[in-house]
Amino acid sequence: MKRIKSDKIIVGENIFDGYVYFENGQITDVTTNDIDCETFDFTGKYVSAGFIDIHTHGAGGFSFSNSSCEEVLNGCDFHFEHGMTSIVPTIS
Repeated sequence: MKRIKSDKIIVGENIFDGYVYFENGQITDVTTNDIDCETFDFTGKYVSAGFIDIHTHGAGGFSFSNSSCEEVLNGCDFHFEHGMTSIVPTIS
């Protein structure tokens, strides 16, 4: 098990000081409980669930409409580099 430590963990409408525990790529707990394990210290940085854009025509100057595969991939990369975990590309 590993954990992320932060004083700015966002859960719902609350921000608190604590830990996000995870194992095998899955979050197992979000808590103030201090369990000794490998720690990634993000104190001073916000930690939140990933963002999902449910309607996008592109990003970073790249369009999803009438575009090459490379342009679509570049638009996707731009989204993912800026916090999106999922997108729903719109082409019309």
